[in-house]
Amino acid sequence: MIAIDDFGTGYSSLAYLRQFPVDVLKIDRSFIAEMDGAPDAAALVHTLVELGRTLGLRTIAEGIEEHSQLEGLRDEQCDSGQGFIFSRPVEPAAIEALLSQSDTDAAASLISVSEEMKNPAISQCTATGILETVPRPG
Repeated sequence: MIAIDDFGTGYSSLAYLRQFPVDVLKIDRSFIAEMDGAPDAAALVHTLVELGRTLGLRTIAEGIEEHSQLEGLRDEQCDSGQGFIFSRPVEPAAIEALLSQSDTDAAASLISVSEEMKNPAISQCTATGILETVPRPG
């Protein structure tokens, strides 16, 4: 699986979408952080999610920290998200404990553990939430 990290910034060129068999667009946290207060950032998030959907790619929003960001991404139908709103980075061994402390529906949707995370060379990993199934707060 190939993911373009920090999509929309730096070296993450649109040309990569044609050059490589990309599966996932990870929308850079800078767009997510500003989506509440900056109409242009919200428009870019919308456009990036729609681009992913049009190309048949999974979209992941990086850096979700506020409930308003989570709600906005749900409204845009972004596939997944990661950020402190779900969990701080944890040691791979702690993921199982985190899952057992959560209610089962939320636990099943909050953590996405890939085979790479089982690699002992990886010291920390972050929670990834599936935005459609994460329970809405309050």
